[in-house]
Amino acid sequence: MALKKTPPRIKRLQLAKIWISAYTGENIVKGYKKHFALTPLGAIKDLELLGYEFTEEYIEQVKISEINKPKKKKLEDNIVKDNNEFEGFYDSNVSRKIK
Repeated sequence: MALKKTPPRIKRLQLAKIWISAYTGENIVKGYKKHFALTPLGAIKDLELLGYEFTEEYIEQVKISEINKPKKKKLEDNIVKDNNEFEGFYDSNVSRKIK
């Protein structure tokens, strides 16, 4: 079984204090999310515990984007599936390299 990449919240908050002091990016939520392998809402919750404040509009916007994200992923998966089915119709001689 693989090790869990995300440390527990208590440890993560300790590590975050060091990480935030060295962070130079523009979007702290996005950077925190990527660094600690969290969802955007999890990153916001941790950052609020560290003293950062976010507007209700921003939090609602993130919630809506998280709700809509699975639909987008499913649509992309269907497109890939359709493309893979189409590739099965090609003749095997067409895919060979000509020397």
